[in-house]
Amino acid sequence: MTRLAIDSLPAEVLELIASTLYLDDLRNVRLSSARFAAKFSGARFQSFYRCKTVVITSPAQLEEFVQRTRSDQYGRLVQTLTLRGILPAENGSIDVERYKDVATTLAVALNNIRSNSVTGRLPSLTLEAGYDNSSVENPRECRSNDPNARVHQWHYTWYAAEWTFATVCNALATSGLPIDELDIFHGMYCCSLACDSIQPVLDIIDLSLSLGGLKRLSLSLSSCLRVRHDSGGHGGQQVSRLLGFCPALQSLELHWYKTKPVGEALSASPSTDMLFFDTICRSVRLPQLRCLALRGIFMTQAALMEYLSHTAPISSLILEEATLSAGSYAPVFAAVGPSLDHLHLDMLYCAGGLQQFFGPGSPPFPTEGRGPRRPFHLTRRGAEARAIVKYESVNGYALDSGAHHSWLKLWRLRYGPPPDFRTGHSFDQQQLHWELQHQDAVQAMESWAKDEEKARQQRDHGEEWHRQGQQQALLANALRGPDPMWCALPQDER
Repeated sequence: MTRLAIDSLPAEVLELIASTLYLDDLRNVRLSSARFAAKFSGARFQSFYRCKTVVITSPAQLEEFVQRTRSDQYGRLVQTLTLRGILPAENGSIDVERYKDVATTLAVALNNIRSNSVTGRLPSLTLEAGYDNSSVENPRECRSNDPNARVHQWHYTWYAAEWTFATVCNALATSGLPIDELDIFHGMYCCSLACDSIQPVLDIIDLSLSLGGLKRLSLSLSSCLRVRHDSGGHGGQQVSRLLGFCPALQSLELHWYKTKPVGEALSASPSTDMLFFDTICRSVRLPQLRCLALRGIFMTQAALMEYLSHTAPISSLILEEATLSAGSYAPVFAAVGPSLDHLHLDMLYCAGGLQQFFGPGSPPFPTEGRGPRRPFHLTRRGAEARAIVKYESVNGYALDSGAHHSWLKLWRLRYGPPPDFRTGHSFDQQQLHWELQHQDAVQAMESWAKDEEKARQQRDHGEEWHRQGQQQALLANALRGPDPMWCALPQDER
């Protein structure tokens, strides 16, 4: 009986064998001989190069990225690229001078992808940012060079995001690498791009080559961090200018992170920056847009209706933590309803306050008040998404409960404000980010609720119970983690 050598087997059989091996095992097989290296370089092996995360502030990682994207390397096959800027917070400031050459080196790698990939495009690019506070004596509060300027801990994340955005945009403009999907801090907790960070970048570079064919943009924004007299207009104008580079957008996701307490931000009416979406509605035309997601956005009915009138029929609409400062949601739902295939609504506000929806379900936490307890969220798909949306204002209030406290923690993590504004609050959003990245948010809320319910039972049996002390104990247990922490980054990727 004749025995076949493994490298003489059909390519389909070899690929099936490769599909059962992990990357390290596959590498060992390829090291056996040049023939094995050629035979086991199929789809399975190449799939390990489709996704790549690069810490651009690491010289070693950045240089390796340049080498791996050359024409004879498999790194050129990358399709989903995450660029992460992690800056050290030293002595109350972030030293970016040492990273001044990052944009030039990164541009070489991006140019390699454009020249050596099959399509000459990058299907997906994600920006992430954070800081390492291991060298800061008191990370809760540091001072900048200005002795009168207080720098909160969360400012370091925003400064890192500003630097990362500027660096990557410079590299994109230099390389001219076209992108299909771009995520700018949208998939992160406690990290956002300040509106005043956009104008200085767009004043010196042209992103039309990279963003001209962009199909999907996800962007997290917040108020300006600094008072700039040469900022070129308020946040809405700056964001509109960025969207002007993306005429082919089919999907737009905008997220607003509040950096100030609601009472301060809305003392009389929403600030100019918080109404930036109205400026976008009046100045930006996206005729191919079919998917729109607005999270944490303040707007008016008139502006939103005007915006929808200049887009393609909307097939997917997501409104979460959205506020109408004037008007009603009913005309909006009626306008987009006939073309919808997906509808998701959650925590909508208008002049009448928080809205609840007719349908199955209940609020995410115990409430008290007149009338039925209806859900604050509504999700529909397919033909059901085109049905009439019925809703009414909530007539009641939230009861003090573990579920409510847990929901507030999660919501503040998503939409702010940062914890430094709440005097005496020991809640660490960065460490809670680790917790929620590795377990479903609902499970986390249920766990906190069970712990507090247990404490309530102990109190009922006569044991002394202090709510504040119990909450701090539960929070300390939930936020337990190693140091130094990398703000707003998944623990398994540090």
